[in-house]
Amino acid sequence: KQQIQNWKQSWAQSQPPALVVEQQPGGKIFIHDTRPCRKSHREELEGVAAMAYLLCDKIRPFEALAKDIRAQMGNVYAGDVNLRRCLDEFIERRLMLGEEDRYLSLAMKPAKILDVSEEW
Repeated sequence: KQQIQNWKQSWAQSQPPALVVEQQPGGKIFIHDTRPCRKSHREELEGVAAMAYLLCDKIRPFEALAKDIRAQMGNVYAGDVNLRRCLDEFIERRLMLGEEDRYLSLAMKPAKILDVSEEW
């Protein structure tokens, strides 16, 4: 009951909880987390970690994810063991879901604010 009450209170605030990913130049990303279950308010990712997080914006099997990262990184790719460790850390920090070797990032990209001319 207490967890349900906490959830209701967090959504009753003027700003509901959010988990947002923001892309930066140079391949770096920031993840802003205002959820009550957060491990950190802000995460900064780069390299393989940033690439893996962004590629998992839809459910991705590990092999497909690893193949895409290998293709993009070439000889710099540190290997599947390192990638799995990275994905496990995301799950531990509650930034990603993982089940049966499939992964999904939980952060959303910020909504695009349209100009008045774009709305019509």
